[in-house]
Amino acid sequence: MAQKKKEDQWVPITARISPDSAVRLRVNAARRGIPFGRVLDELIQAGLQPEKPLRGPGLVPKTAVPWTVERLGKALGDLGITQAAFSRELKLSQKAVNNWFLKGEIPPRRQMEIERAIAALRKA
Repeated sequence: MAQKKKEDQWVPITARISPDSAVRLRVNAARRGIPFGRVLDELIQAGLQPEKPLRGPGLVPKTAVPWTVERLGKALGDLGITQAAFSRELKLSQKAVNNWFLKGEIPPRRQMEIERAIAALRKA
C-alpha cells in the first residue's frame, strides 16, 4: 500500500493484510485507475502471522472484576474522591463520569482506565 506525498511522489509503507483484503485492494485500485504495480508492489500478503493476535476495534481487554457504578461509587467513597476529581484523573469531562452513574452502566472501553486510575489512587 502506498501513501500519497507531494507532487505525486509515493512513499511505500508496510501493512499486514488478509488475502481477502488484498483482493479488495486490487479491485478498488483497478476501479480508480491506479496502476497495478503502484499498489501491489507495496503489499505484503505472504500470510505472515503477527507475533501477538491483533484485537479488533470492538474487543476490549477485560478486567478481573468488571466495574459497575455501585462498585465504582463505593471505591470512590472509600478513597474520599469525588466524581469531579475522578473525572480529572481519567482526563474525561465531569459530565461523562456523571452520566455513568445516571445511566447505571460504565462503557466497556473505560474498564481498564478505571482499573489503572483506582490502583494509582490507592497507592497514593
